[in-house]
Amino acid sequence: AWGTDREGTYDLYFLLESLSRIEELDWIRLMYLHPARIDAPRLCSLIRETKVIPYLDIPIQHASDSVLGRMGRGYSEKTLRGIFDTLRSSVEGLVLRTTLMTGFPGETDEDFGILASFIEEYRFDHAGIFRWSPERGTPASRLDGRVPDDVISERLEELSSIQFDISADLLAGMEGREIDVLVDSAARGVVSGRWYGQAPEIDGITWLEGTAGAPGKMVRAVVERSEAYDLFAGPAGDFI
Repeated sequence: AWGTDREGTYDLYFLLESLSRIEELDWIRLMYLHPARIDAPRLCSLIRETKVIPYLDIPIQHASDSVLGRMGRGYSEKTLRGIFDTLRSSVEGLVLRTTLMTGFPGETDEDFGILASFIEEYRFDHAGIFRWSPERGTPASRLDGRVPDDVISERLEELSSIQFDISADLLAGMEGREIDVLVDSAARGVVSGRWYGQAPEIDGITWLEGTAGAPGKMVRAVVERSEAYDLFAGPAGDFI
């Protein structure tokens, strides 16, 4: 919603185009893009033409129209499919993160099945998965149809298991690939950082084995193996 409080053509896309003209910037990472405000074709163009990296954090929360309606999210499953189909077909090397919630009041077994099938189909690289809990003063806290805690726990465990398998499979597919890694830490000979597909603090990290580097430097590495949510890489060239 950046810029919508101003007159003229100021919006997020204008901001990103302006930021990309700063020579010192290498990566611009977009976090927490609300699906109802995404212009997918324009976003694809920005990724291809500016310093916006092909990593997008788009929290969907759910995929069932009935749950999305009760949440007041302002979009439908069809909207989400349109966004992700456009992004997947237009952006090479796209990495997607999302946020999911289960147990929202009124969520039926059918609703949950739609959500589980959706993430299996779209295979997000990263996902934060949460259980709904009431917060005082929110409209949701006054809704009927509370889902029992044990059911929420079962659904949370199932979603987490599905996502773990997807993430592990996608990371394993990176073995042998050369990547640029931004060094975060270099202490006692242990160097770690992130490639563009890993956001700080919420995604896994890349361990750089046999590689030197100071925090803030970018190094070229080749992925040797993966483990859970982390990558292990060795040197593939000089600093860049």
